[in-house]
Amino acid sequence: MANQILCKNCKTWNSTEAETCSSCGYELHSERIQREEVSLQRAETQKGWDVPVIKIKPSHPWYVRPFLYVARAVQIAALAIGGALAWSAFWASA
Repeated sequence: MANQILCKNCKTWNSTEAETCSSCGYELHSERIQREEVSLQRAETQKGWDVPVIKIKPSHPWYVRPFLYVARAVQIAALAIGGALAWSAFWASA
């Protein structure tokens, strides 16, 4: 019975390779397929974190770019400090 699956509809044992029940035709692997679809949807929606940092475009005038570089450096430093504080608060509460 190690290579068999129980039909949830009619309680008949079927081979694990079978897609549908041999007695009633119920889809045997429907829950697994639904779990795989949900995990695929989650993977598509959670592709990663997009941190909005200041973009420096070539179209910016030359006299504006140094200020944007400094602003972006300050922004990244603030994100790093905030991340460190959040990390330490998380581990302090654990």
